[in-house]
Amino acid sequence: MPLYATTRMTIVALTALVLFVPRARATDRGLKAVVVRDRDGRQVDIYQGSHALVVGVSDYTRGWPDLHSVPAEILTVQAALERSGFSVVTVLNPDAEALECAFEDFIVKHGYEPDNRLVFFFSGHGFSRAGGTKGYLVPTDAPDPTQDKRGFLKRALSMSQIKTWAREMDARHAIFLFDSCFSGTIFKSKALPVYPPHITALAARPVRQFISAGDAGETVPAKSVFTPMFVRGLRGDADLSSDGYVTGQELGMFIRDQVLYYQTGQTPQYGKIRDPDLDEGDFVFTLGGNTSIPTIPAPEVVARAPIPPPEIIPSESPQITKSATIEKVRAEFDVYKGGRKGMRIHAEFTINGLEGEKACFIVFFYDKDGNKLRSPDDNAHRTTAGNACSWLDVVCTYENSFWDSSSLFIPYEELHLGKGQHALSYAVEVWDESGDTQTVLTAADRQEFTYTTPDKTARIESVRADHNVFENGRKGMRVHAKIHLNGMKGEKASFLAFFYDGDNNTLQDTDDTFTTSAGKICCWKDVVPKYENALWEDATMFLPYEQLHLTEDRRNLSFRVVVRDESGKSPVTVVKSDPVAFTYTHPGRWATLDDTRTEFDVVESGEKGMRIHTRLNIRGMKGELARVTAYFHFAGGTPLKDFDKSYTTNDGQASVGKNVTPSYDASEWEDLTLFIPYSQLHLGKGEHSCKYDILVWDKSGASSLSDFEKLR
Repeated sequence: MPLYATTRMTIVALTALVLFVPRARATDRGLKAVVVRDRDGRQVDIYQGSHALVVGVSDYTRGWPDLHSVPAEILTVQAALERSGFSVVTVLNPDAEALECAFEDFIVKHGYEPDNRLVFFFSGHGFSRAGGTKGYLVPTDAPDPTQDKRGFLKRALSMSQIKTWAREMDARHAIFLFDSCFSGTIFKSKALPVYPPHITALAARPVRQFISAGDAGETVPAKSVFTPMFVRGLRGDADLSSDGYVTGQELGMFIRDQVLYYQTGQTPQYGKIRDPDLDEGDFVFTLGGNTSIPTIPAPEVVARAPIPPPEIIPSESPQITKSATIEKVRAEFDVYKGGRKGMRIHAEFTINGLEGEKACFIVFFYDKDGNKLRSPDDNAHRTTAGNACSWLDVVCTYENSFWDSSSLFIPYEELHLGKGQHALSYAVEVWDESGDTQTVLTAADRQEFTYTTPDKTARIESVRADHNVFENGRKGMRVHAKIHLNGMKGEKASFLAFFYDGDNNTLQDTDDTFTTSAGKICCWKDVVPKYENALWEDATMFLPYEQLHLTEDRRNLSFRVVVRDESGKSPVTVVKSDPVAFTYTHPGRWATLDDTRTEFDVVESGEKGMRIHTRLNIRGMKGELARVTAYFHFAGGTPLKDFDKSYTTNDGQASVGKNVTPSYDASEWEDLTLFIPYSQLHLGKGEHSCKYDILVWDKSGASSLSDFEKLR
């Protein structure tokens, strides 16, 4: 799978669109001085200028998914910053050149005034590499780095460049916010405080602060939580110390806690630049657009005429009504997720009047008498009252927010039904969770369905793969799975791993070796459970890479594990795992060693020894020199040493080898033999437990093509 840092999407543009949207009234407001005081009223900082650069990238043209919600989110950020007293420059869909120019032009205009405060906000894809130590912002025309690494590095804007700009600026305070994912090692230097800090004289010192939506390898959801939490933070929710200001540290604490609360799968990162001259201060946002906090004078003791009460003017703001509508509901049955079989409910719904607030999309299940099904387990598929359900927490980005592809999954086993057929129904509801209590905004009609509890069940608890391992002389991948089988004691079952291309199409076999009867590439393990409830802690299946039958290039692939009941006339799929993504690069040259065996106590040239037989296949080395070598060890792995330099490697290990030159692109030696005299093993008297490995070497580059290990 490509290492995208986000999965949010807008309409694809045929050419990159760059739109600058300066706001004149925001510019006027941004030039006003901003006074910052501590909780005792002492002045600790003054900003003469408040400026923000807001960049959103939604229309990607070279392989990255589009981010549909970015344009609207950027407008909400712009409005929030303007309300907080900033002049804002907004840039949409820049290509590589426009993105770099946007930063440079903004810094030239505003970065060298010492009393300025600057906000940099970026929403779009982010990418980390080199173990998370190097991060990048992705413009519209940057290619997928897994397909074109050099092209990506040429187009992407690196975090090292941004940090260089941050150090070069003279502005007192600058904060960089990325609704993207980067490793915390890129900029994290000091952890967030445990308690919200009060403003002190230290806040006035220079600072460069960074906040990102998530860590390296994490994905930003299709509807951002980071951006609405930033907007809510500027409204005052991030004023954790209740002193009338929001500091950079408070904002980092608030966004981190909120994003973690909404369980988006992200871990927001916060840090200050690693520079002792730029890491002591703290960025300060004033609330509500105020440019200062007025000093309240002492009351005058002067006789005055009674002051008439002020005229009450009705508010022109319309009363916000919270509501929701559910447009469509449908269910998919017998689908799989996380190695469990169940049902997936899809719904389209709209929520009104909850901008920036939390809501919940939830489904309940009922028996034939209309009673809610109960869940005795304390897990993720029950309410606190014990009702079986599945739900999705959402954050409303807009005043009228629409979800057109939301879905909920529940495993059948979480319905906790006995054996037999059951007449059931489900109903979808939308809840308002913005307050202290939950309120049902709307509920759809109940939908009926029938479910029959199976006699045989299975669960795949975990799946992983080891890559570039060897088995029986072939290089490939070993799939591991933890699998539970129930109700299949004494009956035949099988575990299979199927392989898919980047478009989720099953890879097809061409030589009838690692394949199903339908020609799908797979590897498998046949089992017969000994118990009614059987567990395989580590079921393994091996697939040689050449059996993927791929051409010489880099491919994004995936596999999934399937459990089948093989006891009947035809196999029945019991459960499937989720797909597991991996990247495979065809080496161009490869070799296999098959049918390896050993003859002992044979004589060659008057010496008694052992003869190794193997079938050798080499691909992609026509006319080039290769070498097949057997290396000898004690059973524990310690190499046997040669003492007369007759049968030896450069480092003195006992070995025997043979050079071969393939005559064809695909060459085979049905019986290649290697002989070594016993005397060249240099062993003392007595019985010795030993083993040997066989490696095939590409002599043009001295790289191992394949190996084979066999105990003797």
